[in-house]
Amino acid sequence: DVYKRQTIDIYKKLLHVHIIPAIGSLKLARIQPSHLNKLYNSMLQERKDGRPGGYSPTTIKRVHALISSIMNTALRWNVVLENPCERVSPPKQTRDTNDIKFFTLEESSVFLDAVDIALAAGRIHLQHKVFFHLALFCGLRRGELVALTWPDFDFKRNTVSITKSTGLV
Repeated sequence: DVYKRQTIDIYKKLLHVHIIPAIGSLKLARIQPSHLNKLYNSMLQERKDGRPGGYSPTTIKRVHALISSIMNTALRWNVVLENPCERVSPPKQTRDTNDIKFFTLEESSVFLDAVDIALAAGRIHLQHKVFFHLALFCGLRRGELVALTWPDFDFKRNTVSITKSTGLV
């Protein structure tokens, strides 16, 4: 499954780029909230890929979730007595709504007209038109769109249920 493969690849990258260099030399039972806070703060300040600034709170939250999952497994296996992640809060995602780009009503109309022209010219298929309409009117992401299946549509109530995503951005 592509989604599982992508998830495993993301976890491996997080482990090798962030977690192991920061706390990999520590025994699981020795990891304290202070170690995690230090890791998260360093990730906020500086990136490992050379790009300016720090990592987003979303990336740091992923690292936190992965460490927490590892620690919960260690807890179940009686390797540790507690999960230090439970005493640490990763940084919250703050969203600057001023930089969100969206279509105006006029741009939406132009876009939908262009979709109709492309469909009539055979440059796109009807499926693409449906995707564009769902994206525009429902605010769906690409991963949510391609994960849709027929049971997600209720034509009696004219609803669509978004219950999954492929993880595509």
